[in-house]
Amino acid sequence: MPNLAALLISLALSLSLVVGGLHTFTKYHGTLEARTTLRKLDYTISLAKSIALTSHEELMICPRQGGQWSKGWQIQTARGKILKTIHAHVYALIHFKAYPAGSLCIKVLPTGMSYNNGHFTYRSRSLLYTVQRNLFFNQGLRTYYD
Repeated sequence: MPNLAALLISLALSLSLVVGGLHTFTKYHGTLEARTTLRKLDYTISLAKSIALTSHEELMICPRQGGQWSKGWQIQTARGKILKTIHAHVYALIHFKAYPAGSLCIKVLPTGMSYNNGHFTYRSRSLLYTVQRNLFFNQGLRTYYD
């Protein structure tokens, strides 16, 4: 009987270590995904600014499908020609808010500036741990994180 008690105690300790490790791994993975996705957005803003400055053309950064940034986004010309498409992680919710309100896209002028300030909020859809991070930008399209 003492062997059974020792086995049950060992099993309980092992299970608690696995559950604790799973929570830590999920937290790490969610944080890594958030940083990666926001860096993709940061890269996209920098790339669009660079293209606009060199081509002297107005560009738009818009969500790929039906206004959902979590499905990805693209850089396109004012005439609608798609220059670059970026895919996002499917388990992320990405919200975009522009100031002044009302714009769904970021307009990049040939001067490398924008009409609006704004921010993106990334929120993971993990069942065990929720990660939320923000990426802000100003009219000069300079970005910074929270």
